[in-house]
This record gives sequence, C-alpha cells and structure tokens, in this order.
Amino acid sequence: MQSTVSAAPCPVADVICRTLELGVHITGAHITDDDITVIEASPREPLGYCPECGAEGRLRDHVIRRLTD
Repeated sequence: MQSTVSAAPCPVADVICRTLELGVHITGAHITDDDITVIEASPREPLGYCPECGAEGRLRDHVIRRLTD
C-alpha cells in the first residue's frame, strides 16, 4: 500500500533535497511497498526553449531520476 502526500510546496524539503539548485519544487511524495521514497517535482519556471540547443519548444514529458545523498 502506498502512502501519498500532496500539498503546498515545502521549502524545508526543497532545501534538504537540493531541488532549488535543479530549478524544481517538490509537489508531492509517497513511499512504495518496497520502502522507497518517491518525490514528485515540477519546474519552478518552465522554459519555452531547449536548454541544450536553444530551439523553441515546450514541456511534454517527464523523467524519473534516482536521488542519492
């Protein structure tokens, strides 16, 4: 059974997970059946262009990344 929490952005969690440096803020979290914590995050300011090549674009997918401390 998953435990899910969705709430207003949490500045303390953002600092602990260093999401500010990544340009995202935490929007939710849950713990899986295997005791893995999943943190959901969204961009603070979505870009209208590709950060690598500068071409015009828009956000259309998501990426799952492993966090380590």
